[in-house]
Amino acid sequence: MKRQLQDEVQAVLSWLEQNSTARDRDNLVRFGINANKAFGVSMMNIQVLAKRLGRNHDLAAALWDTGWYEARMLTSFVDEPARVTPAQMDRWCRDFDNWGICDTVCFHLFDRTPHAWAKIAQWSGKPDEFVKRAAFALLASLAGHDKSADDELFAGSLLLIERAATDERNFVKKGVSWALRRIGRRNGTLHAAAVTVARRLAESQRAAARWVGKDALRELTSPAVIRRLAARPGIQEGRVQPVRALAGTRRRPAAKGKVALKNVDEYLAGVPEPARTTLNRVRAAIRSAVPAEATETIHYRIPTFQYKGPLLGFAAFSNHCGLYPMSPAVIEEFKNELKDFQTSKGTIRFPVDKPPPVALVKKLVKARIAENQHKKRR
Repeated sequence: MKRQLQDEVQAVLSWLEQNSTARDRDNLVRFGINANKAFGVSMMNIQVLAKRLGRNHDLAAALWDTGWYEARMLTSFVDEPARVTPAQMDRWCRDFDNWGICDTVCFHLFDRTPHAWAKIAQWSGKPDEFVKRAAFALLASLAGHDKSADDELFAGSLLLIERAATDERNFVKKGVSWALRRIGRRNGTLHAAAVTVARRLAESQRAAARWVGKDALRELTSPAVIRRLAARPGIQEGRVQPVRALAGTRRRPAAKGKVALKNVDEYLAGVPEPARTTLNRVRAAIRSAVPAEATETIHYRIPTFQYKGPLLGFAAFSNHCGLYPMSPAVIEEFKNELKDFQTSKGTIRFPVDKPPPVALVKKLVKARIAENQHKKRR
């Protein structure tokens, strides 16, 4: 460490120690924050210091390495989001040892990096309690802060929420509930999708899932939340409107008809040409690659193939069709072959009259099968 940087770190630590109080140390215990090295400094004072220091990536890295709780909290406001790397996120995430540092770093730093969505998918399957919580703290943060993200990203994340909702660990299930509630407050369409998930969880045989579902429903069906969303599309005061397609873009989906679709054939019957023919070709390509025991269902109001969990879904909208591998990792793996398509972390968009090549669809299916099989073995 360069001498100047070392001096800055020592100056910060000295300031934190001078501004610590017994009351703030006691508050850490009171709020269930177990920090091995802590001065006891209020969040207000940490933010005051952060404003004085300004953004400094190298200083943030050095402060993190001190191991002091308040120094690490400070990095949330001092580090430069554009310079944060995926490796740094993984390294810091492994160091999380309490909910305070986990949530603050996710809420004030990680959700502003370009790697946030990929980390949600990665960390949501990790066994460590605070790494897994970080996935859902980050998802909750994005639901509140990322105004440009497609609804499809958040709708796809509901699958991660359902998978993690059975985790009995306190900090995981609270993080899962937080993410579900924040998604449901984002807009009317996502509110309907989140309420559907919450109701399903509330009826689960698993105690943790029931807790998550009931906790989310208390907030999402409250008069205050309904009033805030009442003027937006997809919800009317006092009554949640069912979602008609994958809680996708704000554009009206092409598939219309009954609110409660019974099967994939019924969904496709409501899709106008040429999108119907295009989706039938996609469906046939997926059918040719899935195992015989795979099934077709309507999941989140879109046709979805199931094999050891949701596999792939597809849907039609007014000016495009979508294929949903439900895995940012798979889209990243085939990014070169997908370069001619518009993609996001969970979506592949293609014209209503031009489906993706059959060979590519089959590759995506096989990759998703491998993912689901690996998850079932763990």
